[in-house]
Amino acid sequence: MLSIDPTAMLEQQKKQKSESKQKKISRTFVFSLLGALLGAAICVLLDFVFIGSVTGIFYLLVGMSSYAFYLYFVQRKDQRKIHILIIAISCLLVTVLSVFIECMILHASDVQNVEMNILEKTIELYKQNISANGFSNKVHQTAGGEVLYYSLSILSIHTVCAFVAEVGFFVTCGILSLATKSWEKKHGQENAEYGYSTRKTRNTNKKTKGKNRR
Repeated sequence: MLSIDPTAMLEQQKKQKSESKQKKISRTFVFSLLGALLGAAICVLLDFVFIGSVTGIFYLLVGMSSYAFYLYFVQRKDQRKIHILIIAISCLLVTVLSVFIECMILHASDVQNVEMNILEKTIELYKQNISANGFSNKVHQTAGGEVLYYSLSILSIHTVCAFVAEVGFFVTCGILSLATKSWEKKHGQENAEYGYSTRKTRNTNKKTKGKNRR
């Protein structure tokens, strides 16, 4: 007679739930990171082509695109509150990387040392700027009070860009969450199964039905 160990079954179920939770978290991190990278690439392009310096306002796109990717690729039924923290971390990491790349492209040439490559110049730029400015932006003037130029703090630029990216994310999250709840209230929770995998399954089923009809 076949015997079933209920303890073993419970342990197996717990293990499966844990693995499923880890997969959802990993999926959230990967796709929110990809979305943030897309937004950051657009920021770098806009600053390089039109501005010539790091512009904080463009970093709204980082948070917006990160959350957009999350909504598109993570099923509604799999979305959890903890994912908000993961997306926020993704936005922060990408913003730090993006600002560093912008400084490398736009300002590394300010370091006058022909023996250094562009990465070494960027690191040296950070060292000099942080040592001289810290978090403060400085105004350089003549003895008569005429402004010669502004020396912006790299740390303050990082802070502003990160803040703007998070604002873009949380504002987008708030607006779309309200819109989603309103839609679900109107159409019913049973119609709330949307996401990339759901659309992919539906499209596959449609193609299969079409082939069967032929």
